[in-house]
Amino acid sequence: MLYTSERNYGCRFLEISIFGYRAIILENEKIRTTFLLDKGTEIIELNQKETDTDFIWRSPQGLSCLKKVQFARKDYHFLTDAYTGGWFECFPNVGEPCSYKGALIPHYGEVMYLPWEYSVLEDNPEQVSLKCFVRTTKTPFISEKVFTVKSGIPTLFIEQKITNIGREDMEFQWGHHVNFGAPFIDENCIIEMPATEARINYSAPGTRFVQDTKGIWPFIKGRDGTDIDVRKVQPENSGICEEIHLSNLKEGRTCVYNLKKRVGIELTWDINVFRHNAIWHVANGDIGYPRYGNTYVLGFVPRNDTVWGLEASANSGSCPVIKAGETKTAWINATAVIL
Repeated sequence: MLYTSERNYGCRFLEISIFGYRAIILENEKIRTTFLLDKGTEIIELNQKETDTDFIWRSPQGLSCLKKVQFARKDYHFLTDAYTGGWFECFPNVGEPCSYKGALIPHYGEVMYLPWEYSVLEDNPEQVSLKCFVRTTKTPFISEKVFTVKSGIPTLFIEQKITNIGREDMEFQWGHHVNFGAPFIDENCIIEMPATEARINYSAPGTRFVQDTKGIWPFIKGRDGTDIDVRKVQPENSGICEEIHLSNLKEGRTCVYNLKKRVGIELTWDINVFRHNAIWHVANGDIGYPRYGNTYVLGFVPRNDTVWGLEASANSGSCPVIKAGETKTAWINATAVIL
């Protein structure tokens, strides 16, 4: 049901349609965010109003790919064919498509592909809170997410809850894939986070690192043996394609600041749940399918497990478990800042 309170000031929201997909615009005086109800509540906009800076990456496929791909199709390439960019939740799989307890689990899980419903918890000029919820189809979970904005505060607050409605314990992986892009991202950006263990999970041939090289953030040895400061975002067209895994975090915080444009974004999250992180940095080094060298992105993946993929993690015996009937909670916030 289309809902609008018809308010054009303070905290407010509006349900709209984008290429036939239900979406919500949620905003206050400082920030505006747009997320797709019909595609896993994927955030496709997070805009700092004063500077008109949208932090979220828009993939080369753009939003128009939503009308080109059938969401009933769940083959190996489904995610990349319908990849708008954005910020999406990963649950109960953080990794490639896999098999778990007889079910075929899609790339990055189920919830990012499903249409969600919502209800209004609070709607006034001082605060808007929207509760979104979905029941998964391949696994026995109910996922809930509350989006909140508060008057005068440049922060998007997200509170989450997952419940195992099955009668057996379930391994699960949980995280967020948060992607930032141009025009915010450029060579004037730096990444700030607490020191932690770092490992090169992937580096395209001929780029800066040898795969599986380890270090302590922010320095990792490059191919030539010298320490590289990975806080520095690489320029567009520099040809890199890298994944850096960060484990055993002491604090749930990652910040990106554009020192020339004097604007930044600060991610904070529940360190009791999301103990690990990853950096995905591509500066046109993604040759071949699906983006053919057209990607310039800086992504982060705070998550609850270090193993790539639910099946591999479950087989390792180290995967987090949610018991039958149990509920787990978490939170993640994004704050826009002017330097």
